[in-house]
Parts: sequence; structure tokens; C-alpha cells
Amino acid sequence: MDAIKSKIKPPRLMNRKVGLYATRTPHRYNAIGLSLVEIDRIDKKDGTLYLKGTDLIDNTVILDIKPYINGYDNLQNVRVPDWIKDPVDSLQKLNVEMSMKALNELNENIDKLEFFDKEKELDEFIEFLKQVLSYDIRSYNKKNKNVNEMDTHELIVDCVKVYFTIDDSNKQVNITEIKKA
Repeated sequence: MDAIKSKIKPPRLMNRKVGLYATRTPHRYNAIGLSLVEIDRIDKKDGTLYLKGTDLIDNTVILDIKPYINGYDNLQNVRVPDWIKDPVDSLQKLNVEMSMKALNELNENIDKLEFFDKEKELDEFIEFLKQVLSYDIRSYNKKNKNVNEMDTHELIVDCVKVYFTIDDSNKQVNITEIKKA
């Protein structure tokens, strides 16, 4: 069995290590996380609960659901580590563009999406992709490896695999392909 690494290097910390459970990484050894989500709708016929705004990975088991209660869930005197105090808005964002090929492939694979309404939320899905990729989600090592080369990266979102490149010199992300995952 491999040893469990108790410290990791989140992309936004520029090679600084922090405790695994002090991050939002999906690479957890216990696979249990906590998410604040919005209920989109409930299918009363089959009991399916549809959620929006999740940071869950496909096929994540939901162990419990609790309502948001302002008096309990809106904590006042919370201690926050220095490394996470910087608001997300202070992070440098990259410009994200989607190629016509990727847009056409997304339209071809739209029926594969499970978590976005295929008819109403295509623009929301595209905006979601752009927002996520604008924060340069690559690891520190990938950001600093072969800076002059344009490696292709991939990200599985919903039920599609998104391929993208990053031009570091121009602070540009290019979504090049979208395939069925």
C-alpha cells in the first residue's frame, strides 16, 4: 500500500504545502467532503434530487442533506488560515476561449450531460467551464514544466472530457476539444 501524503500543493499556493484536509482537493483518501448546494428540482416520481452549484465528482455518494440555516451556517468568528484569506477575486485570471470545433463537439455531446439541463443550460455550462479554467487549475509542477510548450490538458466535467491548452505568455486558455468521457 502506498503511503498517504498528509501535505499537498494546491495550484493557488505556488508550490507551498498545506495539510490535505485543509484544502478542497478531490484527491482525498476518505472521499468525504462537504458542499453547499442549491436544490434545482425534485423528481417526485422516482425521488431524484437535482442539485446545482456542486463541487462533487461524478458518482459521488451523498451521505446526508441538511437545510441551510442562517443562524447556524453563517458563522461570525471563524479562523481562516492565512494562505486561504486572499479572496478568489485577487487571483490572476486567464482569458478562456472555446474553439468552434469544441463548441460543435459540445453540441454533439449535449445529450451526454447529466447535471446540466441540455435544453436550457448550454450557455451556463460554457460559462462554468470558462470560470473554472480561468483560475489555471494546473498543479505548480505542470505550470512550471516546459513553459514554452503548449501541452494539452484534460478535465472531466459532468460526462464530457474537456481538452485545453494554456498559453502562459498571453495568459490564454484555449478549449480545443470536448469528447464523451
